Amino acid sequence: MKTINAGQLYDYAADEVALNSLLIENPGLTIENNTYFHRNMDNLLKSAMKAENYDFIYWVKDHDLPDLNMVSLSQIILNCTTKMTDPEQAAFLQDDIIKTHGDKIKQAAGFDNLSWGLLRSGFLNSSGNEKGIASLKEAFSHFLKDALIPATIQTVINESVAKNNETLFMSDLSTFINMVKPEHKEEARTLMFVTFATNNQVEHAKEMINLGVDPFATRTNLNELIESPSDDQRATINTLENYKFSLSDDKDDYHSEDNNTTGSFVL
Repeated sequence: MKTINAGQLYDYAADEVALNSLLIENPGLTIENNTYFHRNMDNLLKSAMKAENYDFIYWVKDHDLPDLNMVSLSQIILNCTTKMTDPEQAAFLQDDIIKTHGDKIKQAAGFDNLSWGLLRSGFLNSSGNEKGIASLKEAFSHFLKDALIPATIQTVINESVAKNNETLFMSDLSTFINMVKPEHKEEARTLMFVTFATNNQVEHAKEMINLGVDPFATRTNLNELIESPSDDQRATINTLENYKFSLSDDKDDYHSEDNNTTGSFVL
């Protein structure tokens, strides 16, 4: 079977006509699976995406590679799909990759780290096509359902918080919880709430309350977690406790000690 070095493919990645001519003239042509394959593939796929040369992407995807190499390639392709200008093509390719190689991804060593990379492509992506990102999020919501540990989600949350949640939608928070293994969902909710609250990101913290977090509970009691709260943190604590109070069916059982933003309610 004829092979070609990945470093020789840049002109073909950017030109669909040239690629098809190459493949017609060389039936069964494959890319050499060596260091150059992985060194060049990210840039080659980005070039193909920019040129809308989807034939190149599918040709690369259909190569017979060892599982570890295929997992790495799948991750690159999924990230690249968010740059595709045709949202239907993006969604189709995302679905195809997950159906074909999803089991390999889940069984790969370092799955948690791989998942972090995948989640970044969907939930921390500020440069992709809006519809392509949305379809990737939807694909991940099914593919990663009940599959992740809280630490994986928390890594994404921490990075998002550092960027002031520029790309994180409120609806993403419930999606994250659904991705966590059932026995760890409460832990994940708690970690997310505390992170948002201690960073004064009130609206995201409120959404975690909507998703079941009780700010009065021992594990989420911000008055105990924050030893020396700033004025902003005091205001956040009070706002969140008032918000939980406003949702309570037993409002008559609560009363505020005062209104000086100490964040303290008593029964």
